[in-house]
Amino acid sequence: MRELYRSLQWRYSTIRRLRFAHRIFNSPAAKVGAELMDSKLVQLFHEHVLVKEAAAGVPTPWHHDMPYYCVEGPKTLSLWIPLDDIPRETTLEFVVGSHQWAKSFRPQRFNG
Repeated sequence: MRELYRSLQWRYSTIRRLRFAHRIFNSPAAKVGAELMDSKLVQLFHEHVLVKEAAAGVPTPWHHDMPYYCVEGPKTLSLWIPLDDIPRETTLEFVVGSHQWAKSFRPQRFNG
């Protein structure tokens, strides 16, 4: 029974990854990234899937993404691409210019 569960879990995970890849590579993400970075070349460094259930009721803490990554540079960015419809009042928010602050904010714990 445990093997069946693992097999189903792997299949579900694989299907989700394929849906994600399809959405990324058939979206304007690369064009948007190139425009934001003023660059002719865009490379996907890594994909990171965060799962936050709609009914979680827990706001995502304010944070910068860069402290989570092992790269640095002025032409590095993160794109948030929800796979489900999201009401406007619960979407991601940005603080203009916060990428230039001397201090980075990284939440100590996030449980969404």
